[in-house]
Amino acid sequence: MSIMLKIVNIFTVFGILYAGNADAGAEPLKTQLQKAPGKTVKKIADDITRYGIAPMDYERFKKQELVNIDLEKIRGRAYGNDKAIHSLIVFTDFSCGKSKKADAILKKRVMENKGKLALYYVLFPLDEACNPNLRGRGRLSDKSCVYARTALCAEKHGKFNETVSLLFNGEAKDIEKDCVNSEWASKKLAEENALYKNIAIRGTPTVLLDKRRIGSVYKFGSKFNGLLRFMDVDFNRIIKKQ
Repeated sequence: MSIMLKIVNIFTVFGILYAGNADAGAEPLKTQLQKAPGKTVKKIADDITRYGIAPMDYERFKKQELVNIDLEKIRGRAYGNDKAIHSLIVFTDFSCGKSKKADAILKKRVMENKGKLALYYVLFPLDEACNPNLRGRGRLSDKSCVYARTALCAEKHGKFNETVSLLFNGEAKDIEKDCVNSEWASKKLAEENALYKNIAIRGTPTVLLDKRRIGSVYKFGSKFNGLLRFMDVDFNRIIKKQ
């Protein structure tokens, strides 16, 4: 069996041919290999063995448009090392089941890359009553606005991260009750809306790695961590040139 077929078969068995990641615009590995000149197939195989992903996947990731969001405004919400060189940013709704599942996976990715990766939350309530980005889409959850305000009030008292788990588990009833209904909370939520005013967010969770969209790649440890390894090699190469 050829090297190309071996690689394709291995990745087909495990069902991780870029996880059908339409957001990142990547072709399946099989297509990538078929298009590659014969002499580069072994190089691709070596890169997959070393990094966990094909180099073309990384190149496509690098071509993703940078999302213009001010990380400093959410720096205090970091899960992990807030001085880490890599950032995961998740647009989330604490009443969203998919966001809850993503949260557990994203935290796992942070723990796998201790010290060099941090997770940051952007509050994206799925209710147009408190999120003008959803204008015309109505209310997708009747808890979204309350949970978002609760998180902001918890952040005010330095308890953001511990409140995240409570909110996702529906255990945050009456937390910060006085603050949640205050003018201050409404103002802070409006400021949160302004963070993504000009960013097209289709729903939650939406995940960024170093401010570039990664679709569902974060769900697969080998692919995600391989992406980070490629990024680190690129970073070190740039540093050496300076």
